[in-house]
Amino acid sequence: MKNYNEFIDYNMLCTYQKDPTLFFDLWYGKSKPRPESKAMKFEKMIHAAIFNPEWFKNEFSIANISTPKNAHMEKFCKAIIAGKTPTEAYLASYKVLSKDSPAKAKELYKKMKDYICWYKRVGGKHPISEDEMGKIRSILDKDKAMIESIQEYIHSMNNGWNELEVRFYHDCGLECRAKIDLIQMDNKEKKVGVADLEISPQSTEYFFYGMNEGRNNYLQKLAYQTVAVKETFKLGTEWTFEYPTIYINSKTLDINFLWLEETMERHIRKINKDISDINAEIERRRHRSMVERTGINYGAEDIQWSGSLQ
Repeated sequence: MKNYNEFIDYNMLCTYQKDPTLFFDLWYGKSKPRPESKAMKFEKMIHAAIFNPEWFKNEFSIANISTPKNAHMEKFCKAIIAGKTPTEAYLASYKVLSKDSPAKAKELYKKMKDYICWYKRVGGKHPISEDEMGKIRSILDKDKAMIESIQEYIHSMNNGWNELEVRFYHDCGLECRAKIDLIQMDNKEKKVGVADLEISPQSTEYFFYGMNEGRNNYLQKLAYQTVAVKETFKLGTEWTFEYPTIYINSKTLDINFLWLEETMERHIRKINKDISDINAEIERRRHRSMVERTGINYGAEDIQWSGSLQ
């Protein structure tokens, strides 16, 4: 049984908690992950505009044109830009090919021609619509004092990282990945600030009420990031954590900068147990596959898994 997924991230962990069967279908390549939604892409734009405004200014350009809807279309456009003919680009971008590939390629090129021309003109910048840019400007302009206080915090870091992606090995041996918006470390005080941007249609009060009542997974998300930071930087129990949180209401575009000081131990225990359970099931399946392939029992049949497949 071939493993198509080399590491666990927070989204995969949540998938496992909701639907173990789907998790293992994704892990072994039997199912494909959902493509990134428009809302998720917009959240990344907001993140860039707040945490890295100069990069956002230089890397995004308004494009009121049809943009690629999936990875295949994007690959096709980049192949055209690299100098391939439409048919060559189509053959290089799609695994399932129709008999009339040249006609399909011509049709797709006609649809994407404006985007390809725009992409060449702006030098490969990321497209953003006027509506999306307008919303981001509204967020930045609605409470300038709040935005300034957030950016002051970001720029005050003398030992920190912005938009950090880390990989680490869990105690069970499984490789994990985490993307963290912002980390600030105070070596003298043994304190870590894990800053996060959260966007939701809920009011600030309702969202954090739901967080405290366990109606959303926000504390678990922060706990997963805490595990990632502890494992990556090998921090001991003497280190304390705080969680500066930027919360944006996607309906009203109101923005709040809150400081959470939560005890994550219960959530960390749950995360550690789930990752260990995932690893145990992967090992059990690996052993079963080896027995089926070779006919030899390697003595790992006593591997236990406490999860459940529904």
